[in-house]
Amino acid sequence: MIKKHPVLTVLVAGLLFLVAVVAIWRSSLSSANNERLRIIESRGEPTSLAALDKFYKSVPDESNAALLWLKGSAALTNNLGDIAGNLSIKRGIPLSEEKRQETAEALAENADALALFHQAARFDQSRYPVSLGQLFTNLSHLAPIKGIAHVLRAEVAVAIAENNTGAASEGICAILAAGRSMAREPLIISQLVGYAVDAIALQALEFALNDAELREAELANIQTAISKADDSESAARGLIGERAFFISALSDPGGYLAAARATPPSGIEEIFSEVVILPVTRLTGFWQRDLRFGIDALTTNIAWARLPDPQRFQSATNSSAITSQAKSGYYMMTSTLLPALEKYILRDSNHRAQIRTALAAVAIERYRADHKNELPADLPALIPAYIDRVPLDPYDGLALRYKRTNNGYVVYSIGPDAKDDGGAEPPRGPKPKALWDVTFIVERPAAKPKEAND
Repeated sequence: MIKKHPVLTVLVAGLLFLVAVVAIWRSSLSSANNERLRIIESRGEPTSLAALDKFYKSVPDESNAALLWLKGSAALTNNLGDIAGNLSIKRGIPLSEEKRQETAEALAENADALALFHQAARFDQSRYPVSLGQLFTNLSHLAPIKGIAHVLRAEVAVAIAENNTGAASEGICAILAAGRSMAREPLIISQLVGYAVDAIALQALEFALNDAELREAELANIQTAISKADDSESAARGLIGERAFFISALSDPGGYLAAARATPPSGIEEIFSEVVILPVTRLTGFWQRDLRFGIDALTTNIAWARLPDPQRFQSATNSSAITSQAKSGYYMMTSTLLPALEKYILRDSNHRAQIRTALAAVAIERYRADHKNELPADLPALIPAYIDRVPLDPYDGLALRYKRTNNGYVVYSIGPDAKDDGGAEPPRGPKPKALWDVTFIVERPAAKPKEAND
């Protein structure tokens, strides 16, 4: 007769109970996650890398601006890239003759590349040759686009120095088109690069308007290009891609770690993590738990990114609360990701503030051209001839501010501190910690005589 061992029986029963509890918990997590994925997919949004790659719409080669941008970038000489990247342009400070000549010569040597850029700017559709079907994809096209923006900015500076406002306006529109070429790319980094390219365009525009009077048709073209850059879906689009990558990584943590690692595991700690910790955390539902929280957090952030102003900016406070919850709840992957998303929403608000102040400034310049260099009394005076409505400040949802100065005016947003500083801009040089208004300033001492510049 076999002798029973009560302690062993209790241990086995306890182990079986624990396994059953874990199995039920894992099953409930899996079921909850599958339901979340089903809802996301029902909205036409991707939940896998394969679906994300399809979400980034294909474009026929013959109408794909991205291919022309890259072809032009490859044709650039290093000399022009260095000159353009190091060229300093500041509002109200014309190019020196030495800089103008050096830059103009480098631009002339790259006429073929510049022609490709301007050809690309005329296309509305774009898809870069990048595969989003893998966790660690090659995004080598992003750096060249910023380089292109600097080259076109140099072209604008030289055109203004030569009083060629037609070429300057074309260059500004081309920079904005370069930024727009990444607008449909569902990645946060791509959207941020697009924002940076737009900022380069607006810097060139501010430089141009402070030194020259552009014609009505030139201003109208720039206004149209700026309007396209105020894309209400850009922030959400980047987050949708981020969520697809997150879901893919957490659904297959082993594959994620293998893809992230350049070499096979070596050393006791790496092997132990690969052989013991990863399988245990997977079996216990640790990754499924993190996935559930992360899907909810990212989906909530996407909803916030679609809010009207100023609720979108204000949602950053709620995002901080979710980040704190992720950290306190030991959602490791989610808590690593969320802080960057908060900064992304704030960057989106700043981008839209920059775009809208520039849009209003161009409308003012159109008014000025029609009223013998007189400035409007206020921004509503621009409606409806020069603008449909006064753009809203992303930070408080009110109309942008406008103030006349001795030699011109400033259009401004109150900035992320939500405090009206009267159009104060950050000083040049090292920036103090204080927050400033988002400004677009035009100050021309006197009108210049117009010359033919065709």
